[in-house]
Amino acid sequence: MIDAFVFLTPILVLCIVALLGFVGCNLVYGVTPINPPPGAPSNLIATAGDGTVQLTWDPSPDDDVTTYHVKRGLVAMDPNPVILPVTAPTTSYTDGAAPMPPLVDGTTYHYRVSAIDPSGESLDSNEAPATPAVPSNMYFVASVVPGTLRNNFTGWAGMVIQVGPSDLMVFGLGRFFFAGNGTSPANTGTHTIKIVDAESGADVPGGSVSVNMLTAPRNANNFSFGDLPGSVTLGANRVYYVVSQETLNADYFYDDDTMVTEASVASITGSVFKIDPSPYMMHATGSVAYVPVDFRY
Repeated sequence: MIDAFVFLTPILVLCIVALLGFVGCNLVYGVTPINPPPGAPSNLIATAGDGTVQLTWDPSPDDDVTTYHVKRGLVAMDPNPVILPVTAPTTSYTDGAAPMPPLVDGTTYHYRVSAIDPSGESLDSNEAPATPAVPSNMYFVASVVPGTLRNNFTGWAGMVIQVGPSDLMVFGLGRFFFAGNGTSPANTGTHTIKIVDAESGADVPGGSVSVNMLTAPRNANNFSFGDLPGSVTLGANRVYYVVSQETLNADYFYDDDTMVTEASVASITGSVFKIDPSPYMMHATGSVAYVPVDFRY
C-alpha cells in the first residue's frame, strides 16, 4: 500500500501542476471562450417596384446583432455581391430609393442578408430575386358575360389561372363592379383581392390589395382596381388562384356561370372558392370565374 502511494504521488503532483499551469495561462494571457457567430436572418422577401426593390426579413435570433448586410447580386448566389449595410434592429431596406440611384427596370437582382455582431458574420438568409419594372396598364380579362347575381357567401372566390411559357409580372388586382339594378344595390364595400399559389395554398408575398368599390379607379371593362405595393412575378407554367374576399349579405357579385375571355399571357382554367378554415376548392372548369376578378400586368 505504501509503495503504491509513493508511486502514485509524483503522478498526482504532475497532474495538479499541469492543471494549475493551464489555469495560470488563462489568467496571465487572458484566454476567453470564442463565441459563435450570430444566427442567420430568415424569410427574406423582395418586392419589385419601378426602379426599386423593397426588402423585408425576419431578424437574427441573437440579441447583440449590430448590422445587417444586404447583398445584391446580378446572378443567383453571386460570389461578389454589392454589400448594403443596414443598422440593426431595422429589418427592411428599399434598394434603389433616393438618395441612391434607381435600379435598372427589367434587370433581375438577387438578394441575401447576413447578420453581424462582435463575434462575426452569420450565414446568409434565403435568396430572393426581384425584377424592377415600369407599371403597365394591360388588363388580363378581355370581356365578361355576367352570370347569376348573388351575395349569399362568406369566404374567398375567384378564378384559377395557369401562366403561359414566360414569367408574368403583375402590378394590380381588380374586382368587377356591380352598379346596381331595381332590386339589388350597387357595390359599396371594400374587398381584399389576392393571388394564391395553387400548389402550396399560400398567399403570394406582396400579392394582395384592398379595393374600395366606390372610390377605386375602374377600367373600361368595369373592374375596380388597386395597385400592389410593388410588382409580383408569377412563375411560367405555374397555377395560381386570384380571389376576392366576399361577405354574406354584403356586396353582390356573380356566380361562376360567369363567362370570361382573357389575354394570352395566361389561361383561365376554372373557378375556385374557399370557406375558412377549409382549403381552396375548384368548382367549374373552363373560362369561368366567380365575382369576377382581374389583374393588371
